[in-house]
Amino acid sequence: MSSEWTDEEFLQYVETHSQTPRALFSDEHVRRLCRLAGREAPQFSGFLAVHYETAKPLIDAARTRLT
Repeated sequence: MSSEWTDEEFLQYVETHSQTPRALFSDEHVRRLCRLAGREAPQFSGFLAVHYETAKPLIDAARTRLT
């Protein structure tokens, strides 16, 4: 389950999954990604497509903050 992932495991999941054709993430995952990146999350419920071009800067910011 995603809540058991370490932050780095979660970011690896986002990096991989964002490169799939649908790239759908739950609202919980989007909030976690934004929180790790130090950004405000969009307000929505359900699922949101977060493709690699959008996810990569957030992943990079999150990794920088984690080091």
